[in-house]
Amino acid sequence: MEQARLTGWQTFLLVLSYTLGTASIIYPGRLIASGSQDAWMIPLFAGIYGMVVVALWIYLYSLHNGLNIIQINMKVFGKIIGGFFALVYICYFIQLSSWITRNLGDFMHITLMPETPISMFHIMFLTIVCYASFKGIVTIGRVNEIMTPLIFLLFWATYLVMLGEWNWERFIPSFRLDVIKTMKETSSFLAFPFMETICFTMIFPFIKSKLKTSLISGIGVAALLFSLIVFLMIGLIGVTRASHLTYPLFTLFQELRLYSFIEHVEAIVSIAWLFTVFVKLSISYYCAVLGICTIFNIQNRAIIAIPLIWVVAGIALSNHSSLIDVLDWDKKYMFIYTLLYAVIIPLLLLTVTGIKGYKERKVNS
Repeated sequence: MEQARLTGWQTFLLVLSYTLGTASIIYPGRLIASGSQDAWMIPLFAGIYGMVVVALWIYLYSLHNGLNIIQINMKVFGKIIGGFFALVYICYFIQLSSWITRNLGDFMHITLMPETPISMFHIMFLTIVCYASFKGIVTIGRVNEIMTPLIFLLFWATYLVMLGEWNWERFIPSFRLDVIKTMKETSSFLAFPFMETICFTMIFPFIKSKLKTSLISGIGVAALLFSLIVFLMIGLIGVTRASHLTYPLFTLFQELRLYSFIEHVEAIVSIAWLFTVFVKLSISYYCAVLGICTIFNIQNRAIIAIPLIWVVAGIALSNHSSLIDVLDWDKKYMFIYTLLYAVIIPLLLLTVTGIKGYKERKVNS
């Protein structure tokens, strides 16, 4: 395994960028359509759920210190059954990489370069991500450590400029959210992005300080920022319009005019979003490569990373026929699908670990 060291600060920033990633530009309109004026509360509830799930993974890791989720499966279940579950996780990481790639391609094709084939965006980004997987998780963490504060400062400074269009009447009526009904309608938001952070269980062994603090605080801060994005969007363009736009955040920046001569400010949100997507895709792709190398004991990551480009690009094109199909699948199946990897299997691992520990203590006594 790669000999890498991530600081608590680097881990926090990676979790923050990963969680905001694709969801920050795809989900606000869908949350507003479900929660209306109170949609800004949904990320807060989802963030609490995300922190509880992360605490579950941290507890599992504390029982198998120094092992990633692939190695834990093989240790707990044995070579055959554990190898099967390890392959299941690897398939999930590859599938997740293809979803992120598809979201990226759809955004670029719809908003920025409609004449360019979507496959070109896939290959272009996956080539860069493949190189990042060569360099390792520390390089990804350092690049993110340098760029994230700059990107966030630029993004939020531009957002604050738009407060001149603010209207509190857009929040009327408020505090009428049916929490249970709304969470059922937006259950996919629990999976995408919060349960998708299961990828970080592959890099737990590389985090040498403040593991619990950096992970849980990263999820919490991401939930707060997502809530703020939705809150500002309601106040700036209103519920009706925001809920009918595919990319309301992009449209909001696209219509911004500063001093009557500064236009096309949407480039800022595009750069910020593309960078966070790059971080998220790099982590999921790296986890897929690392998982394959771990289970088959391969030392050279290039042997796996290069051909995986074509696998991920092919799945990204074949999975869904259009963006509408992607969003519909997410709404119906994403929560149940991700629940298997993020909650059910970790709980099964904890149960088997507890049973084995009880038997060992009984034999020793």
